[in-house]
Amino acid sequence: MPRKKMDPQVFWVNVAGAATLVLFVAFCWFISEHPETVRRCSGGGGSYRGGSSC
Repeated sequence: MPRKKMDPQVFWVNVAGAATLVLFVAFCWFISEHPETVRRCSGGGGSYRGGSSC
């Protein structure tokens, strides 16, 4: 059975998933490297609210 050429939609879903993973890893690395910056940006509560209030 010949392999079907990859669907562009599947390709972009894979790209989006990989990009999300890379961003998540980079975000975790940034938190571990600069915890005081993340605390200051999130208002000092320790929980990241998801807004750039820097």
